[in-house]
Amino acid sequence: MADSLPIAVRVYPDLKPTQPERKSPQIDGMLVFDCESRVDKIQSLTFGSYRFLVDGRCLEEGLFYADDLTARELKVLEEYARSHPTDTDPRGIPERNIPSNPELMLLPVADFRKLLYRVAYKGRGLLVAFNFPFDISKIAIDYVPSRDRFLGGFTPSSGALTPISGSPFAAGVGPRAIAIDPSGKFAYVTDIGHPGHGRRKSPSTLSAYSINASTGALTQVSGSPFAFGPGPSGIAIDPLGECVYVTASSGVYAYAIDATTGALSPVSGSPFAAGSGPDGIATCEVVGGTCVPPPP
Repeated sequence: MADSLPIAVRVYPDLKPTQPERKSPQIDGMLVFDCESRVDKIQSLTFGSYRFLVDGRCLEEGLFYADDLTARELKVLEEYARSHPTDTDPRGIPERNIPSNPELMLLPVADFRKLLYRVAYKGRGLLVAFNFPFDISKIAIDYVPSRDRFLGGFTPSSGALTPISGSPFAAGVGPRAIAIDPSGKFAYVTDIGHPGHGRRKSPSTLSAYSINASTGALTQVSGSPFAFGPGPSGIAIDPLGECVYVTASSGVYAYAIDATTGALSPVSGSPFAAGSGPDGIATCEVVGGTCVPPPP
C-alpha cells in the first residue's frame, strides 16, 4: 500500500454579518513601508523604507532607522540617502496644488511613526506593508490583546481610565488649556489666574511639567510656572517640539522649549501682534504639500 499523503485544508466559514455593512470612505492617500530587522532573538528593527502616494503618484519616499543604530550603520544610510535618487513623480498633484519631494528622506523611527499616524489615522489613508504583522510590530510602542471578533488581529484597549497617583496636579487657580509636545515628554498648561484684588488676585501663568513615561505622573520643571500676559486662551506646540505658542489678549506669546528639561525661554520679539484678542492657535506640518495637524 502506498504511503498516505497528508493534506492540510484551511476553511473560511461564510458567517452572517453581525453589523450592517458600512460604506467605506474614498481613500486616495497610501503609505507603503517595509522593515528590516537584526538577527537577534527579538528581531529588533534596524531600518526600513517607505513610499507615500496620492492618487497613485509617489510624492515622497525615504528610509527610517532604529534608535540604537551604531554610528557606522547610520553613516551607511546617510550615504545611501545622499547618493540615490528618488522615484517620485516630478509632476506632483498640480490639480490639488500638492508638490512632490525630490529628496530621499532619512527619518528616525519616531518621526516615521508620526508620518504613519498622520497619513493612516488623521488622513484616513491606506496603510500597506509587505508583511503587515511583522512590519508593524517592528515600529510598535505597545500592544494589547485582541478582543471578540478581532481575535488574531490588532485592536485598541478598552479606553477605561484609572486615576494616576498624585492626580489632580496643581495648575494655578484657573487652568484653561493644555498641550503636550510631540515627544510626549512635556506638558504645558495655561492658567487665566484671578483678576480680583488683594490676596485673591493672581497673575496668568504658563505651567510646564515633565511626564513620567511609566506612570504618566506630572512634575513641574525648574522655573515653572512661567510669567505670562493676561487672558491666555489657545496653546499649541510646533510639530518639531521646539516652541510653544500661546494666544492672549495682548498677542501671541512664543517660548523656546529646552529639549532636555522642558523649561521655557521667551522667543525674541514675543509677544507678537495678532489682532484684537486672538482666541486660538494651531500649528501644522507639510506632508506631500498638504498641511497636516500634528497628532492630538
